[in-house]
Formats: sequence, structure tokens, C-alpha cells
Amino acid sequence: MVIDLKWTERFDLRRNPACALFITGILTSMILSFGLSLGLFSCQLAAIANVSKAKIAPQTSEHKSTPDALTSEEAACLKNGISLFKSGEYLQASTELERAVNLNPKCYEAWSALADIYQHLHEDEKAAQAQAKASHLEPTSKAANIRLLKNLRQAGHTDKACAEVNRLLAEPGTSAGFCQELAEEALALGALDQAIQASQRVLAERPQSNRALRTLCFSQFFKHDYAGCAASAEKILTSDKNQKEAQILLSLSQTKLDSATAQTDNQMSIKQQAEKRIESLCEENSDLPMAKWALGFLRFDQGNYELASELLQSAFDAEPSMHPELCYILACALDKSGLPDDSLQYYKLSLRRGLSGDDEKSARAAVERIQNRNLKK
Repeated sequence: MVIDLKWTERFDLRRNPACALFITGILTSMILSFGLSLGLFSCQLAAIANVSKAKIAPQTSEHKSTPDALTSEEAACLKNGISLFKSGEYLQASTELERAVNLNPKCYEAWSALADIYQHLHEDEKAAQAQAKASHLEPTSKAANIRLLKNLRQAGHTDKACAEVNRLLAEPGTSAGFCQELAEEALALGALDQAIQASQRVLAERPQSNRALRTLCFSQFFKHDYAGCAASAEKILTSDKNQKEAQILLSLSQTKLDSATAQTDNQMSIKQQAEKRIESLCEENSDLPMAKWALGFLRFDQGNYELASELLQSAFDAEPSMHPELCYILACALDKSGLPDDSLQYYKLSLRRGLSGDDEKSARAAVERIQNRNLKK
């Protein structure tokens, strides 16, 4: 092999300074790159170590966002407040719970209980503010569950929504505040058994909760448990004798009970007195959402189907999200007024909204009857 000495001389660093400078530059660049990479790697290791420490280190914040993180003093105030609330000592209960939220403004359970207590003390503005605060602080997972229920109901997926209510009610440790939200959603769904169950769970912890009693009262009425509805309405009126909804529901229940059991002239007079009270209450409180449909119920029971359908239609126009039982009564009133085609949409709507029990069977039979009649035309 012949070596070209002139070629090798080009890389003789002693004879070729330019080549020496070039190679030195390359080596320096490699060293700097390696050093920079090593430095970045060290920084990454340090960052990972800091994150690990943060995960392992205990939380030092005085309050967490969940009610489980109460200090002993906060927990004592909450416990005392709930106990006083159960005993009907509303003023003392509000003092204890106000102390709890002053110590921990993120205490969801304290705000939720205060909303009920302020209602008993007739401090409506405070009640609304406390309820808004409780809704804002409601644990994220629970708030998401309620939003899911609302979305399912509004989309007409009643079966899925009812299944979700059952699942949530079966979860252990469900708070009274969340049970109340579930009860109201179940009532709107027409899932009356679940609404009653959830309301009763709230009342087991907060026996004086008028909000829970209200939900229970409406659920019992729509389930045709008129004796239970009357008993619940009377409990509301014990603490607030001017509660108009309770007065109307009590009178409606009395007319239903007397219709089922009336045997004497004296019992009929009780029914007539209840009917007069309903008429008077609805006229005096015409701005009350339930006033028109309550009067519509009464006219329907009296056999005045045309007037009943007018009143119930007006109530529906004012509140299109009307309960399935009310949609069903409106359908029946139109049907009995000789307007079966008009009644068909409300029979179907009542079924989509979760009508249950014997009324569901009657509505399905009515839909089939009207559709078959239309096919024969």
C-alpha cells in the first residue's frame, strides 16, 4: 500500500494551524453540548424529586375544599348545629352553623343546613344565599351527577335517569344535602318512589326540613297517597301556617280522601269546605305556579272537564316542564271534553316524562285507543 505523504501532512497539526483550530473547535463544541445535556438531565431529576416530595408531603393547608377536612372545632360546631336543628331550636342552630362557616367558609354541609334553618326563621334572602353557597360548594362529583340527571331528563331519557337515581341512592354515606337534590330531580322525573325515599332520608337527619317535607308532600300527592300528603302538609303548616302550597295540597288531599270515603252528609260538607278553601287560595295567589293546575284538578274532579282543560293548558303554557302527572290529567280532561286528538300529545308526553303506576297503564291504553280510531278513519 502506497501512502501519499503530502495528504497526511495536511493533518499534521504542527504544520497546519488551520486544521488544528478546526479540530479544537469541534472538540470544544462536543464538550459544551455534553455539559448542557448533563445539566438539563440534572434539572429534570431535581424537578421529579420535588414533585415526588410534594405528593408524599402531607397537605398543610388549614382547610380542604371538601367537608371531610374539618378541624375538631369546625366539626363540633357542625355537629351541635345539626343536633339543635333536629330539636327545632332554629336560632341556636343558626348560631352554631354560622360559627362553622365563619371558621370554614367551604363547609358544604353547614351551608346546606343553614338554608333550611333560615327558611324556618322566615329569612328568605339568607336562605337563598345559603342555598346558592351550598350549590357552589357541592362536591364536584355530586354536582356532575346532578347535571347528568338534568341532562338525561331534558333529553327524554327517563329510564336512564331513573337508573342513575337508584344507583346514587344506593351509595353509602350520601349526605342529606345531596339526598335533597336527588329527591327534587326524582320528583321532576316522575320517579315518585325514589323521590319519597330520598326525602325521607333527608328528614331522618333533618326532621324539621320544610324543603324535604315539600318534596315529600308533592311526591305523595302525585302518587295518590293523599293521607300521606295531608300529614306532610300539616307538618309544614305546623312551622309555617301561611305556607300556601301546603295549604292547597292539604285541601286537595282532603277532597280526594272524602271522595273515596264519603258516606255521610257531614263528610260531604268537609269536602265542600276544602273545595271552597282551594278556590279561595288559588284566587288569592293567582301568581303561584301551582294555583292554576290545583284549580284544574278540582274542576276535573267536579266533572267540569272543559274548564279543567283550560286551566291545566294555561298552567302548561306557563310551565312547559310540567310534572308527568299534570300532563296526564290535562290529557284526560281534553279526552273527556271530546278532543281525543288534542289529548294524544299530552298522553304521550306524560309517558315520555316518566308517568308510572296505574296512570301509566291508562295513558298507554288511551294512546292505543286513539291511534287505532284514527287508523280506521
